[in-house]
Amino acid sequence: MSKELWLTFDNGKETLQLPVNPPELSVGQGSQNDSIDVFNLGEVTILQKPKAMTFGFECFFPLKPGPYLNVTDDQLKEPSYYIELINKWRASYKPVRFIVTETEINYLCSIEEFSYSERAGDVGTLYYSLSLKEYKVVTPRVLKDVNGVLVYETKPTRPGAI
Repeated sequence: MSKELWLTFDNGKETLQLPVNPPELSVGQGSQNDSIDVFNLGEVTILQKPKAMTFGFECFFPLKPGPYLNVTDDQLKEPSYYIELINKWRASYKPVRFIVTETEINYLCSIEEFSYSERAGDVGTLYYSLSLKEYKVVTPRVLKDVNGVLVYETKPTRPGAI
């Protein structure tokens, strides 16, 4: 069985399996390391936490079924369906979940770039480029006053909480 690429939205309420696997998936993660010059030692690197993961690929949404499909013929939608759905998710200002089956890739992501085009000789098929960036949920801490000192209010973790 081949790998499947999925985008899900709103905790899985909306899902999209990419109908054709891209020929290449780029995965990247930079660093935020700092360098300083130390007298009589030279350049020293200060290691920091890594930057967010990035994912990028190019592929197409076919107008007609073919041997390249990773979905059944009856699951294939019109190319405009995929474009409209991704654009709707992007306009929501909420992250999507990007999953590649049979790998460790399962991340909440922001849609950083999404573009598409139609090519001569293949009218109706839409070729696209998609760039995603790992999204980390930030929860603000609540401060409370304890005898004139502000302290973080900690909430116990629920059993089974993610």
